[in-house]
Amino acid sequence: MYTDAWQTEEYALFRADGRQCEIIYAEANRAFTMALDYRMPIEQMVATWNLNSQPNLVWGPLGRIDRRFGTWFYRTYEHSDLQRSCAGFMAEWDQIYEDPQGRPGKVVFGYFCGAGAETLEDQEVRALIRGISVRMQGESSGEQKTEYLHDAGSTKPSAIAAARGYGPVADSGNPGFPFRFARYYSLSNGGKFK
Repeated sequence: MYTDAWQTEEYALFRADGRQCEIIYAEANRAFTMALDYRMPIEQMVATWNLNSQPNLVWGPLGRIDRRFGTWFYRTYEHSDLQRSCAGFMAEWDQIYEDPQGRPGKVVFGYFCGAGAETLEDQEVRALIRGISVRMQGESSGEQKTEYLHDAGSTKPSAIAAARGYGPVADSGNPGFPFRFARYYSLSNGGKFK
């Protein structure tokens, strides 16, 4: 987890049976007049991940799922270099209507790649997305507390390096982490930093 006075960003990596999923969740600090300036279409977002940094991705159609806390958009793709079937996804919600640009307070984005020759069908991608849950601030599930990867006053470079990926041929991580999407807004300056 990365946190500063303006936002919180969390990174998660899931691997099992040759499958891989990576997710980043970002939330603006509502104690201040902050919104998230997330402007990446799925194709651009998918390319930010180390596993997908090669240009040989063949895109499928765009899909959407309406869920309790927002609309999720997804797009399947074939990773021809790795011979894997994958899907990128993203959602933004908790629109901040006081922000002149109506930007969101929360975003989640990531991808899932199946194992080897496994082909992802649309219903499998939809089921995967429906299985993603975001624990809202203040909710408790009895789980252990999340460990902070980075705190603005902390000196844990190895933890933030884990979220960015390791080595010259990293197969996980996102070198853009933390993205720092938070932007100050006010009615007088159109949402730009002062």
